[in-house]
Amino acid sequence: MKAVTSSPVTAVSVVDVARPEPDVGQVLVRVTASGINPVDVDASRSGPWNRTLGWEAAGIVDAVGAGVDDIRPGDVVIGWTYWFSNGHGTQAQYVVLYASATARAPCAVDAAHAATLPLNGSTAWQVLAQLGIKAGESLLVIGAAGAIGGVAIDLATARGVEVRGIASPADAAFVTGRGAHFTARGDAAIDEVLAARPPGVDKVLATARIDDAWHRVIRPGGRFLSTVGQTFPGSDSGFLNAHPDASTLTALAQHVDQGEIRLRTAGRHTFGQAPTAYARAAAPGLRGRVVLIP
Repeated sequence: MKAVTSSPVTAVSVVDVARPEPDVGQVLVRVTASGINPVDVDASRSGPWNRTLGWEAAGIVDAVGAGVDDIRPGDVVIGWTYWFSNGHGTQAQYVVLYASATARAPCAVDAAHAATLPLNGSTAWQVLAQLGIKAGESLLVIGAAGAIGGVAIDLATARGVEVRGIASPADAAFVTGRGAHFTARGDAAIDEVLAARPPGVDKVLATARIDDAWHRVIRPGGRFLSTVGQTFPGSDSGFLNAHPDASTLTALAQHVDQGEIRLRTAGRHTFGQAPTAYARAAAPGLRGRVVLIP
């Protein structure tokens, strides 16, 4: 079968690899679409080399391993995997996923859009759970126009949370269109947030590293969570390393079908166009995910 792999010479290559077979608790999925995430772009630049890329996919179950009872061949699914550790990336014609990291795909969107949901959607879902966000609280999302930030806004506003998003001025319509207040990133952003919500917001999500001065926007007793490993010393802060979970994916798919999560793609490319797709995915200011179609 064909797979997109990391290459120290050409960044990405399309090569022939052996088709995997599902083991106990696993499913074999015929991939119909796979998203390219920033972590894939990084791997294409710095390794590990000669590994099949891709963390997430949409596809059709081809076979199931022993012990899998709730997923059957023919089911249309989404799922994701830690390819760094197992080597089974999703940018291939077939991928083996654990059933515990696989769920039925949303019905309201096509495969390309569905393939952008598992990794970023799971991260946003688990961030909000770790923050303990509740209806009536306030949430500040720094990096609000990105894939994780956009889903976090959708989920939080659907729960009755007051959300403010920090993003580029060009993304104002995107943020407000999702029901959040908008603040342009820049030198005045911290003061603007504090003026709008004294003495600070209840919870803060940052999807990129930020200056320590942002600590000022967290109210006493509030919480800060980063998706890139940042903490604030002396505060209730932490970072999240998301994990695949079928129940989370099922809930996310339901939110998509209910119109509460809106997914974005930034282009679709075949495997033969993988170098072009990766160059597009690496472009600054990209909104939405570039998707590979086998």
